[in-house]
Amino acid sequence: MDLLNGWVVLAIVSASLAMAVLGFVFVRRPGGGKARLAGRVVAIIGAQLCVLIAIGALVNYQFAYFRNQSEMWQFVTHQGRVGHVDQIQSPPAPQTPQDLSDPRYHYTWEESSDEGMTGATIVGPQSGITSDMRAWVPRGYPEEGVKYNVMLLLPGTPGSAEAIAPAIGAPEALQKAIDEGKIPPTILVTSDMNFGGQTATCADVEGGLKAETWFSRDLPLVVRANFNVTDSPEGWTVVGPSMGGYCAGRIGILHPDVFGNAVWMHGVNEPFEGPLAEVPAVRKAQALSTLASKAQSQVNLMLVSSMVDPGTIEDGRAIAAAVQDKGKVLVDERPTGGHGWAVWINEFPSVLTWLATIHPVK
Repeated sequence: MDLLNGWVVLAIVSASLAMAVLGFVFVRRPGGGKARLAGRVVAIIGAQLCVLIAIGALVNYQFAYFRNQSEMWQFVTHQGRVGHVDQIQSPPAPQTPQDLSDPRYHYTWEESSDEGMTGATIVGPQSGITSDMRAWVPRGYPEEGVKYNVMLLLPGTPGSAEAIAPAIGAPEALQKAIDEGKIPPTILVTSDMNFGGQTATCADVEGGLKAETWFSRDLPLVVRANFNVTDSPEGWTVVGPSMGGYCAGRIGILHPDVFGNAVWMHGVNEPFEGPLAEVPAVRKAQALSTLASKAQSQVNLMLVSSMVDPGTIEDGRAIAAAVQDKGKVLVDERPTGGHGWAVWINEFPSVLTWLATIHPVK
């Protein structure tokens, strides 16, 4: 069942609301006795569940958390929690012409459900992961002689490539910053994170997903093979809110030779679900503060947190304290702002301001 199909969603909402109405009609029927009372309690609970299902279907349709019931079930049951974590080495950058000419990395990008963005379903040759991707290019692309910077925007969890860019206002903010000369011409790409509905780790897990291989090898090759972009790591940025912040931080810390800049927005220091979180020793070892303390080279890192978003201030400070080169870290602690898209859309322009500061337009 396609949970992102408008007609399917309409059918779910209509059926749920109809059942809710029938439940309330049953409650209003006259009569007494224990059986009647029990029936009314069941009817009330059932009606409330139906309303929640309708609301959930509409929210999922808006933000594309799950594409079908299989993805939802795998996420709820935490399937894929096996094996240990493997750290992989980044590929040499830039890749060789043979890599970029490999037909397995070339795709036809078609109009997507996100206005102004094209999309494709990618199969990673090295990771084996199947993921949807979205891409946005600024006005005038491709401009002769220009190598475009790249921003990878990750969703929270659950989440997919769909809907995150407009939800955070990224295309409009990027175009404005480019027009004002604050940042170089930059393309925006988004990717799935809960591949096949499995819990996001952004790591290679033995017997499970090779998510780190996807983000550090397959995805960059796909972008380079299909778009006119720079090979310089300082022109590549990964951004993510919530669990996407953990993944953005992890990818940047472990692969600064691919992504020279990483933005952690209201994220976590330690993974809180999936195979990385099940064993305390593994959870500590995969904490961003631990990874940062052992990094051989350092990514430019922006940490955005809020005093009213529980835990983000403490986690952001822990990560910053572990970084060896403090000059490459910006800690942005805000007195207001909770945890959600209404907050992140207002914070996103500050990400572009930070990029303009560390990499001034020449």
